[in-house]
Amino acid sequence: MKHLLLSALIIACAFCTSAQTEQKNTANDREAKRAELNEKLLNAKLQVLIKKLDITDAQKAQFTAIYTKYDNEVRATMSHQRPTKSDDVKVVAEQLKSRLDQSKKAIDVQKKYVDEFAKVLNARQLNKFLFTEKQIQNKLNKRKHERHGDRGGKGGFDDRGHKGHKGPKGHKRPAPQEAIDD
Repeated sequence: MKHLLLSALIIACAFCTSAQTEQKNTANDREAKRAELNEKLLNAKLQVLIKKLDITDAQKAQFTAIYTKYDNEVRATMSHQRPTKSDDVKVVAEQLKSRLDQSKKAIDVQKKYVDEFAKVLNARQLNKFLFTEKQIQNKLNKRKHERHGDRGGKGGFDDRGHKGHKGPKGHKRPAPQEAIDD
């Protein structure tokens, strides 16, 4: 009886260890996929910026190095937590304040890098840089909202006014470059 109980205990521990290892692997997989997607997104944004700003070959390496650091810092200021839905005005107010604080931090990073970009870009390119980047971000946000749906598939309306429309079946998520190029 003791051997049976001991065997059952060992098997239970093995299952627990296996489940924990699987959870860690799943978290590592998610993190690796997120890093890969961020890398693809960064490269796609760089391609668009280089094209739209008419970056020369002489400027390209320096611009890419600065923009990569800049993008990482801006992204670090943003929280990826979804706001909780609430009817409590205090909760909503705190969430709005938090988002405004994040925006302020992102603007501070942008200000910090203006001089760095000015060392590489000419006046026309520098003047166009933030506008172009904002356009790219707006397109990405639009795609994100289309994909995740502010409507959530629960009675919301699509941009054509159709209630509960979720898009065509088998619709794939666009690659980062496709999300920017429209």
